[in-house]
Amino acid sequence: MENVLPFARREQLADQASGCPALTHVAGILEHIGPGLKLTVNGNLCLAAVRALAERFGCLELVDPVVGGRRFRTVSSIEIVPVDLIFRWSRAAGFVRIVHGSVVPTARGKRLGADPLDDWRRLFDAFVRKLRWPETSLGGFHAERYFWLRDVASAIGRSLAVLEMSPEPIWITNLAAMIELDLVERYDLSSLAEERFTALPEEISRGGLGGWTDGRP
Repeated sequence: MENVLPFARREQLADQASGCPALTHVAGILEHIGPGLKLTVNGNLCLAAVRALAERFGCLELVDPVVGGRRFRTVSSIEIVPVDLIFRWSRAAGFVRIVHGSVVPTARGKRLGADPLDDWRRLFDAFVRKLRWPETSLGGFHAERYFWLRDVASAIGRSLAVLEMSPEPIWITNLAAMIELDLVERYDLSSLAEERFTALPEEISRGGLGGWTDGRP
């Protein structure tokens, strides 16, 4: 957990963490699998579990979607991105594990909610370091982007430190602009199209600093 900063005001943050949607979704995964749930031969959730979890997460319309009057059957859990993400995230954070073709709760998973702030920190750490976000959230590993994505990822810890030390809220887009200035000093970005360059702070804000669509902290 060396990349996750220790925050002050633990009680206040614990209250906020306990209501975090990510923790709620992980709790939903744990509740659904119970003592254990058989996976497919490919190690994915079965379609019955996918449908139940999609309904729980409010994305049931993604299962067997109707497009242009035609219904497309869902054949794998990886097609339902929110469900697949929470499943992989729960595993990466150590709340569930795979045993003999079944997903089962870990000892940590069974304690979920006892320390919400620690649970949140584990999820954050897993999301950044194990699921390799923000690199993938900024559009995958396209060659023209990848050279600076690791720098954005490494700046997350520093950005959180700035947010923590500031007596006033800071707009995420302002932090993104600071990272952009650092990138401009470090790399020659003249080859980027003008519209791509002007959109860089928004992309960093959306993908690299947490996905706030309006730029607020």
